Amino acid sequence: MNRHRFSFDTETILYIASGLCIAVAIGILVTPNSGKTSSVLQSSLIDAKHIDAIAPAKTPDVVPGRVTTPLQMDAPGANTDDSTADLVQKGMQELGRKNGRGALDLLLRAQEKGDQSESVRIATAKARTLLRDYAKAAEELVILLGKNPSQIEAKIALAEVRIHQAGELEKPELLDEAATLIKDIPGREETAFLTCIISTYKNDSEQQKESCMQAKEGTSTDARIAGDILAQRDLFSTFRDGNRSYIDLLFAKSIADAGYYELSSIMAKRIVEQNREYRDAWVVLGYNYLVLEKYSLAGVALDTAYQLDTTQAHIQYLLGIAYDRTNQKEKAITFYTLALDNQYPNTAALRGRIALLLTDTQQFALALKQYLALAEQNAFSTPEMYVTPIWLALDMVKDTETAWSLALKCKEKFADSAVSDNLLGWVALAQGRYSEAETYLRASVAKNAAYDAPWYNLGRVLEAMGRLEEAKASYQTAYTLGKDSQIARLAAESFNRLSQ
Repeated sequence: MNRHRFSFDTETILYIASGLCIAVAIGILVTPNSGKTSSVLQSSLIDAKHIDAIAPAKTPDVVPGRVTTPLQMDAPGANTDDSTADLVQKGMQELGRKNGRGALDLLLRAQEKGDQSESVRIATAKARTLLRDYAKAAEELVILLGKNPSQIEAKIALAEVRIHQAGELEKPELLDEAATLIKDIPGREETAFLTCIISTYKNDSEQQKESCMQAKEGTSTDARIAGDILAQRDLFSTFRDGNRSYIDLLFAKSIADAGYYELSSIMAKRIVEQNREYRDAWVVLGYNYLVLEKYSLAGVALDTAYQLDTTQAHIQYLLGIAYDRTNQKEKAITFYTLALDNQYPNTAALRGRIALLLTDTQQFALALKQYLALAEQNAFSTPEMYVTPIWLALDMVKDTETAWSLALKCKEKFADSAVSDNLLGWVALAQGRYSEAETYLRASVAKNAAYDAPWYNLGRVLEAMGRLEEAKASYQTAYTLGKDSQIARLAAESFNRLSQ
């Protein structure tokens, strides 16, 4: 038994251990005239922006002690001794990282300690906006503007909230309020971009061109999006008889890129109401619903897209996420596997998620097969990542030879790791090669004396060899190091059994 169980959990399907974000690249092949597939125009419909929001849901631990990653980050580095200034600084840093939950926690604590400054209250509202608590964000900003109607940053922040709410509440009149809030704020890239978004939604061509031209002069992501909108306008204008739904869908995509998924969803819904066979409009709508955590609606939209075109890996992948999020594991496995078979990129992350779901549904042999493919891809970037497949091979599939092969791969790749030696000892123990297992396990604790798992495994080896007092001492060490872990509980049970 080993406490360190690695799995591809909530975020790992989208973030390999290197931490690189995996983009969901949806290639739309559409002609402006027809809305049908074409080999002429290629436009990446969905990019990596906010992709963490649609990572598949967590599944229960089936391997005790498995390493997992939280979906939302807590406030890093915060402690009860932080000064108000420290809390504000850290809160602003987390806001810059788009970590709404961490920023909100820090900034609220700063306010509790007495910092009621406008900048902190505006930042707090922005953190709520990231968390899509638009009503509370708007309430805070309205109160602030009631006291200081000329506060420019509060006006811009409230305009952003109103744009979100226009989509969330399906009240496009809130866009007029947003436009009014920022109309007298000249020379700001943010206001030009917000006007660009509003005019794009409202199909105000003149205002769109003017504001997007101003917004694209910057160097931010917003400037790139404004440039995309202008390029889409220019492209569509070259087709005199162009299908309006085509340009509307590209605009909806750009509005989603800007983070206004609610508004983008309204645009996509209008398109599918007019043309229910427009595959890519259903994909945009489904993707937006995933980001907004409306998973059942996402499943309906993406299933419609799939029925229209059963060949596209990106649709299968996104539909797999929708089923994953609604805990329909078998369907998630089916569509993730289809995406994998159809050459969806970043196969390591996708295989990892499939393997985890197969494990959770007790399809252990199939899960092991996926992990073996990952090992062949050299996808394991830490020794801990070998633990779950070795556990599957040893305990579930009863294939000690495969377990040994995996342990050797781990040792070859991570020669200096205490984990690697522990895995070799664990497998050697299962194969009855006790003397060899003892050698590996003693090498593991020599490298990391505070590592509890090899102490427990060493106790098992010594017990099997009849060296009971030494085994008890090893179990006691594992118990002390493991504290309240499963290793500690197992070690205590073994120690007490030998002490009877």
